[in-house]
Amino acid sequence: MPGNCRILVEFEDGGVRLFMCNRAGKILDEEFFKVKQADTPEESYERASIVHALVYDSLNYGINGRSSSKGKKPQE
Repeated sequence: MPGNCRILVEFEDGGVRLFMCNRAGKILDEEFFKVKQADTPEESYERASIVHALVYDSLNYGINGRSSSKGKKPQE
C-alpha cells in the first residue's frame, strides 16, 4: 500500500471505533468494538489512555527497541 496512512481510534457511546485511512483521509478499514455498557467520559478517557500507552509502547519498541511508557497518559 503506497503512501502514508493514518490510524484513528474513536471512543464513543457504546463502543470504540478503529479506522485506517490513506494519506487523503479515505477510510481503508473500519472496525467497531461494542462495549457492554456505555462508558462515562471518565471511563472513555481511561480506556483511551490505556490504548495510547499500548500504541506508544508498540511503536517505541518497534522503532527504538525498548518499551518505556510506564503508564504515561497523553497530554490534554
